[in-house]
Amino acid sequence: MGAIRKKISELTPSTAFNGLWTIGVDALNRSVRVSLQYIADTIASLKSGVETAINNADKAATTANNSAKEADKQAGRAKEQADNPPKMGENGNWWKWDETAKKYVDTGILAKGGVLYPSFIVDDSNMHLVMYYQDQIAENQFILDKETGHLKFIYQ
Repeated sequence: MGAIRKKISELTPSTAFNGLWTIGVDALNRSVRVSLQYIADTIASLKSGVETAINNADKAATTANNSAKEADKQAGRAKEQADNPPKMGENGNWWKWDETAKKYVDTGILAKGGVLYPSFIVDDSNMHLVMYYQDQIAENQFILDKETGHLKFIYQ
């Protein structure tokens, strides 16, 4: 009895790789049989790794884009502050730029150079406490309590 010949198109189709083999050659150029299931599992593992890498790259790109937007925003704020530095107002106070109102506002802080607070020494000849100051503000920041003899500081 002779071999029965069939065309490939006449064979029963298989949709699973389990138990199926093909032939190939190894690194030493020897003929080997290769499990189609092994090939399918390897491809699935590679596909999973690629999908994970794509998801991680998408997350990293989103984070980078958000960081770039925030950096642009902060660079704009820095430029706005650099373009509008603090300045001395007509009333002698520091005025600073208000980003929200887009205008200068009075800080209430006196814009004077030099020593704003007084210095004290004790005069050895009469044991009096002497206060030295360079501006009119310091004059009103200290009061001597006549009952207790305590020198009180008044913050302005």
